Amino acid sequence: MKKLTLANKLPAFTLIEILVVATIIILLTAISVSAFSVANKSARDSRRKTDLETIRQSMVLYKAQNAKYPGDVSLLSSGTTKYITPPFPIDPNGASYQVTSTITDFCFCADVELDKGNHTTANCTSGAWQTTPLPVGYYCVQQPY
Repeated sequence: MKKLTLANKLPAFTLIEILVVATIIILLTAISVSAFSVANKSARDSRRKTDLETIRQSMVLYKAQNAKYPGDVSLLSSGTTKYITPPFPIDPNGASYQVTSTITDFCFCADVELDKGNHTTANCTSGAWQTTPLPVGYYCVQQPY
């Protein structure tokens, strides 16, 4: 009968080595998932800001040609002169932007997800369109400033 010795054993990983590798893989996965989440939020916030700036520019152009702002923002994407190509921009999460518009002024706001840029505690419906910036709140464009 053959006696097993240390030299005859097959090479293998120990349980400790396998646990260390599994832990490293789990940590790397967690870090990459959180980074991906932040990148998605940042992209959605950028889209919101771009949409609101597009709407603001369309409102200013409308006033330049008609001597007043449209009381109803749907006028920007209807009629013979389209200031915004339909469909009207909506929030990346599917909600509508907050809108307050009269023939003398306007305000458009969107909820933001990250702490970057022009944030206020007030939204368009509160009447106080410009307040002290907070970490997260609303991004608003308005006229007059």
